[in-house]
Amino acid sequence: MDKYNEDEFQSVTVNLAQPRYTPPPLAKLVNVIGSLYCEQYPVDLSMKYGTSGNEGYDYVVVDNVSRNTIFNINQVFFSFRGKRALLDSAGNPLVTIQRKTIFGSRWQVYKGDSTDDNDLLFKVEKSCMRESSWTNLDVFLASNIEENICDFKIKGGYTWERSCVVYLGHSSVDIAQMHQKCDSWNWRGEINGFNVVNVNPHVDYAFIIALIMIFNAVNPRDHHGDTHDRISSCEPAKDISSCESNGVVCCKCD
Repeated sequence: MDKYNEDEFQSVTVNLAQPRYTPPPLAKLVNVIGSLYCEQYPVDLSMKYGTSGNEGYDYVVVDNVSRNTIFNINQVFFSFRGKRALLDSAGNPLVTIQRKTIFGSRWQVYKGDSTDDNDLLFKVEKSCMRESSWTNLDVFLASNIEENICDFKIKGGYTWERSCVVYLGHSSVDIAQMHQKCDSWNWRGEINGFNVVNVNPHVDYAFIIALIMIFNAVNPRDHHGDTHDRISSCEPAKDISSCESNGVVCCKCD
């Protein structure tokens, strides 16, 4: 693994110095991309935008304890489907992510650098087809053909700085959390910052990073997202349940 510039992440390690609550271990591994990325302890990562010295990658993902680079992220500069790839520290593609159709809200994730249906790992789509300050995403594994119940769910918001929680299925069992840290604003009023990602024990943290990539693409709070992923607007909701009071049907899994 590559050693990352210690100075650039000094503020991250200071912010994460306080110990965090560790939930009881899950009954079985959450293994989607690979068991290599499932640890018996919590994993704390930082996902940094446009960092220097990262060999031209758009993002770099760093372990907050070792400060080693564990993943890199490439976004195709010109892609009708918003194509992007998650790579290991050596530059080998782990998964390829893109929208199913040019203007669709469904994202599909494939093994390696493939976009073949035989290599499909999982699918992600919005539960709520009307945009607000809260976003629900349903995640279906490739084996879930009928898609009556989602395998995982992402609930998050971006009123100021992005944040989200990943849940097991349609339950209250959370397996990972993400919140955005803003370290500066550029001359266009766009956020320059990084995502802090906390992954619970026995959870595939490569899978979680892939989900965060999609969440960020769907929620273009700043210039690092895809602006055409917005669908329409509704009044911001203070919490997930209050979407109903705004006349929005949020989840087909309900």
